[in-house]
Amino acid sequence: YLMKYAAGLIIAIGVLGNLLTIIVMMSKDFRKSPSSLVLTALALVDTGNLVTGLMRWWIYYTFDFDVREMSSTGCKTHRFFTYYFGELSPAILVILTVERFVSVFYPLRCREICSKRRLGIGVMFVTITYALINSYFIFTSGLLPGEDHSCQVYLRYEETMFAWNWVDSTLYAFLPFTIIFTGNILIAKKLIKAQKSRNTMATKSKKDRQSLTPMLMTVSWCFLLLNLPSCIYFIGESEELWPLETYLDGLNDDIAYDIVNLLYYTNNAINFFLYCLTGTKFRSALLGLLNRVCFTSRRSKTPKTSITDI
Repeated sequence: YLMKYAAGLIIAIGVLGNLLTIIVMMSKDFRKSPSSLVLTALALVDTGNLVTGLMRWWIYYTFDFDVREMSSTGCKTHRFFTYYFGELSPAILVILTVERFVSVFYPLRCREICSKRRLGIGVMFVTITYALINSYFIFTSGLLPGEDHSCQVYLRYEETMFAWNWVDSTLYAFLPFTIIFTGNILIAKKLIKAQKSRNTMATKSKKDRQSLTPMLMTVSWCFLLLNLPSCIYFIGESEELWPLETYLDGLNDDIAYDIVNLLYYTNNAINFFLYCLTGTKFRSALLGLLNRVCFTSRRSKTPKTSITDI
């Protein structure tokens, strides 16, 4: 029931929220901001992760059908995109953390160091790099022969898959966790120190950067908190720390897997709401867009008066 109902709700809310985030980032209030490019990329990747990863489980638990078992091509493609989006989202958050670090520690050089062009190059670099890394699944997985006809790694690659699991854990968890956690701690200390000394410049550009910093730090902290349970679970699973001797043990393991999975994908669905809660500039831009849409809608519904009606 968790996957059947909660997963569908997370997908619907997440896709809608990410779509609204992209629209706001393309508005005139954010269009010129370098961070808008990274946040747009993050919203697109989060949507991809929800549609490929969580959607598979929702379809399976709702219709008893696994999309990976449609064909060998479907198996390869789905495994590729599941790992690809799962690793690319933290990588983009790392870029966002680095941009915030430069903004706080080197505010006068931020526009030069983290220009929109350079951030775009950074996003393109990780996008292509992670695609090449995860192309591994296109050549090593497919539908195995037999009654179950399941989508698995080919038997001859099972030994290398153990090493790959550590590569995947490093790319989607260990490395991003280390960089994001360290970056957030340093940024927080710098902001507290600056607030105490009141040594800030009252320029509009710096105020904009400061208004974005709490919002983006909140996104980073939520990533750490929502991904930590899945990291602990899968480490314990690989090291066989969880008992699976009885039926009840297996049932508890299934429930734990569903919970950590839902928490993991919730991270891809809640950024819009975090932006609304913590981002003053984001809220203003969103309200401005909604007001313009409502005003346009009212104008289109207002009947036009002809000369014969006067």
